[in-house]
Amino acid sequence: MGRQPTGAAIEGKMSEKTVRPAPSTKKTPSFADKHLTRTGSTKPERETPKPDLPSTTQPAVPPTGTRRQSSTRPAIEETKADAWEKAEMDKIKKRYETLNSSILSWENQKKTKAKRRMERTESELEQRRAKASQRYRSDMETINKTAGGAKAQAEENRRNQESKVKAKANKIRSTGKVSAKCFCF
Repeated sequence: MGRQPTGAAIEGKMSEKTVRPAPSTKKTPSFADKHLTRTGSTKPERETPKPDLPSTTQPAVPPTGTRRQSSTRPAIEETKADAWEKAEMDKIKKRYETLNSSILSWENQKKTKAKRRMERTESELEQRRAKASQRYRSDMETINKTAGGAKAQAEENRRNQESKVKAKANKIRSTGKVSAKCFCF
């Protein structure tokens, strides 16, 4: 029948496989826990975390003007965080300045273009106004010449007709007879 593996055979198989430790259920030590372990405490570590009890003492108020650490990390890492924050803030500031300068250049370009267009339109309007004014003066001159000539001709026609009427009236006075053409009476 089947043979049972001996202890040596089992150990040989286990040495071939990598033996990994079981995952720990212990809480990762915080900054405060590290200081407790450094003090030489010989208490065994507890597997269950301690319940957070409200402290009976009031926390000390930090003096104004000093910087308070926002995390429980050592001060060395805080300076790295400060350096990283400063670098990131510098990047953001540089990006903002670049964007702002490109916006300003775009704005100036568009304003210059709009100003040139307005000036061109105004000059075109001035040219149109000048042409319209010139055309108006030319039209007025033509109208005045035409009207003056028509008035002069009408005046001449009136004088001619008046002289004809006076001549006929003088003929009638001298002869005393009205011509057959005149049906005025």
